[in-house]
Amino acid sequence: MLNIDDPASGGPLLTVPEAQALSDLLRMAKEAREKPHALAAPRILLAAASFYSAHEVVRAFSQAGLPSPRVILLDAYENPAVLAQADATTKLAQASLASGSRLQDAIVIAATPYDLPLLSEAGTAYALEGAGNACRAAADFTFPARRKGGLAQALAHLCRNLFSNESDYGGIVPFRPLDAAERRT
Repeated sequence: MLNIDDPASGGPLLTVPEAQALSDLLRMAKEAREKPHALAAPRILLAAASFYSAHEVVRAFSQAGLPSPRVILLDAYENPAVLAQADATTKLAQASLASGSRLQDAIVIAATPYDLPLLSEAGTAYALEGAGNACRAAADFTFPARRKGGLAQALAHLCRNLFSNESDYGGIVPFRPLDAAERRT
């Protein structure tokens, strides 16, 4: 789950490094599933939260050469800290269940303070500098602001954590949410 809203550009946008990191993630997941011992391969449900329309989010992914994500719309006209985000958390939980996983298995990359409820429910939480102090304090991992390449760095870190070179699993390490003792910033 990630937020690619970019008010400076007037809509959702993926930079070239972000698109490449997402492409790598999807490619690595596909390759992992195709390996002989693919039972441990993580399933990737790409979800994007946005204040923009689903069409605009899908267009941003299409322009980056990526498959359409599951779009979770946030209502900018309601209280985003309470109403819209509670609804977004429910939508993420429903999307997780529909893909055969649980909300606790979700990995959320917070880009704005409005992502805190989603971040709080995720099994593993990543926060960018622009997500604000509360998100960064709640995150398992923190990264620079998006404009400084933080989203691409977070995605690359995610790839390294999901897909390891450890031979015990045929190149795949089962992903599990971090416990409190393992949280790092």
